[in-house]
Amino acid sequence: MRELDEDRERGLEALTRAYTTDVISVSEFERRAALIQQARDGAAIKDLLADLPQEEPRGRAVSRPPASNQARNAERPAPSRIDDRLSGSQSLTCIMGERSLQGDWLTGDHVQNYTLMGSTRIDLRDLALPPDGLRFEIFVCMGEVVITVPRGLAVRLNATPFMGEVAANRDVRQSAVAGEPGVRIDGFVLMGSLKIVAAD
Repeated sequence: MRELDEDRERGLEALTRAYTTDVISVSEFERRAALIQQARDGAAIKDLLADLPQEEPRGRAVSRPPASNQARNAERPAPSRIDDRLSGSQSLTCIMGERSLQGDWLTGDHVQNYTLMGSTRIDLRDLALPPDGLRFEIFVCMGEVVITVPRGLAVRLNATPFMGEVAANRDVRQSAVAGEPGVRIDGFVLMGSLKIVAAD
C-alpha cells in the first residue's frame, strides 16, 4: 500500500506539471486525477501518464547521510548560514489537501511548488541557504500557499495573481544587498492566494 501511495503521489505530480504547462485541460486533469486515486496498482497509473512528456532533470540530486533527530537539531545551521551542498531542483505538490514543511527539508536551490485546491505551508526559518540564494516557482489554483521567512531575509516577490492574491506582510524585507543570498519567488496564482510572512 505504501508503494502504491508513492506511485499515486508521483502520478499526481506528473499530472499537475502537465496541467500547469498546458499539455492537458483542467477537465482532463480532473478525469485522470480521479482515475489515479482509484488505481489498484502502479501499472494502471503508469498507463494514465504514458502520453505525457517526461520531466527533464534539473541539476543533481543531493543525498544526505541519515542522522538522529537530536544530531540534526544540534547541527542545524542558522538561517543566515550557507550550505554549498544545496543544488538542483526539488518538487512539492499538494492536491486537495494540506501540506506543511518545517525543519531541515530543503535539498536544492530551486523549489517548484504546485498547489491545487489545497493548502501548503512552507517554513524557511530553520534552513541554511544555497550560495546563490533560493528560488521558488509557485503555481496555485484555488488554493493557498504561505511561506514563512526569518526576519531580515531578503525576499524578491514576482508572482502574478489572476483573480487571486499575492502579498508580503510589512515585516518582510524586500530589498537586498548585492552578493547577499536571499529568496526569489516567481509564479502564478489563479483564484487563490500566496502570502509571505516574516517571523522569529
